[in-house]
Amino acid sequence: MFLRALPPSKRILLACSIVTGGFFTGVFLDHVTASGLGSKPSTSEAKGPSMIGVFFGILSSMSTALQAVVIKRALDVVDGSAIDLAWYTNLLSAIGTLPIILLAGEVPSVVGLMFGTTTTNGALGTFLWGTAVTGLFGFLICIATLFSIKVTSPITHMISSAVRGVIQTFFSVWIFHDVISLGRGTSISLILVGSIYYTWVKHEEGQKKETLPSSSQSGPSGSSRGGYEPVPMDDLKDRSSANGDRQY
Repeated sequence: MFLRALPPSKRILLACSIVTGGFFTGVFLDHVTASGLGSKPSTSEAKGPSMIGVFFGILSSMSTALQAVVIKRALDVVDGSAIDLAWYTNLLSAIGTLPIILLAGEVPSVVGLMFGTTTTNGALGTFLWGTAVTGLFGFLICIATLFSIKVTSPITHMISSAVRGVIQTFFSVWIFHDVISLGRGTSISLILVGSIYYTWVKHEEGQKKETLPSSSQSGPSGSSRGGYEPVPMDDLKDRSSANGDRQY
């Protein structure tokens, strides 16, 4: 977000800090409050979150936020076309997957899946169908993400993504009867408070930007030229003739 022409205001940074604090609250306090509620914690809850998992989670969030900023700048390169940028993004992702397959040692599995015996035909069909479905919906999600960043801003997109995660949590409680502990509840509350505060600040800043052009164009006397009164042409002719007489 600091690659923009104008840095975000302090109130915007405060709203982002509240949302970030909600994320860390859900990560570090979930296992602590689970034992404090009187229920016997499981082994994983008693140990707490894995530090390697927390590290990669934070790294993933940072890279996602940085990607949103890069996408906003890259839209200028493709003349603002979100469709073209979506094609380039998916093409580069497909190319970047190849060295990962090599480094992970999955080449024998891929070769066996593609050119194996007839016993792997069922697995190959499942793989192709799954790839087609996930590829289609992934491409649509990519286009929606690019349009969201194009129309709004990288910060607004990340805030809306956090709110979308809260909505998904509500659906998981409603459909799958997920349990929300005190830590997760506090995390959701902080994310919602920060998101609402961010929306209010953006609304106020938008109203100020709308009033600035009109106030700058009109001066204290109510004219449309910053306070300068228009001079009649007759006065200009009289002044020019007077200056000519003085020269002679």
